[in-house]
Amino acid sequence: NKEDVDPHQLIEQALGKVQPLIEQKKAKVELKIEDLNGTRGRVHADKAHLELAVVNLLENALKYAAEPHIVVETGHSDDDFFISVKDNGVGIEKQYLKNIFKKFYRVPTGDIHDVKGFGLGLNFVKRIIDAHKGKIKVNSLPGIGTEFRLFIPLN
Repeated sequence: NKEDVDPHQLIEQALGKVQPLIEQKKAKVELKIEDLNGTRGRVHADKAHLELAVVNLLENALKYAAEPHIVVETGHSDDDFFISVKDNGVGIEKQYLKNIFKKFYRVPTGDIHDVKGFGLGLNFVKRIIDAHKGKIKVNSLPGIGTEFRLFIPLN
């Protein structure tokens, strides 16, 4: 159900939904919002689903860091608008990256079982971005953190 959406308003709403978790974890959240000549831009997207995708990435960023520092950034790249969620969490080893979008997949953590989940979140995010004919790029370094960059076509 696509409509013209202000992605920055969508990010604010997503942050509002995870605010209790942000406060509980005493997280630091930084916003780097691109301003295009005074217009913040709009994307043609399913607002509710895209917001849920951002909420999911924010929840993961909060879950997988002891002292979360999250940077949410927006911008343009070629014919796409992007939303980036970057964290300082545990990171994901390269060998596991190819599987993270599979349904029910969870990155093996050895004996660490302090983070609960069903392995559905990133699969859901991928399905939403696929439905928008967009793409997702992931950069991750174990012990440093992870960045998920969601690309939504502008046309």
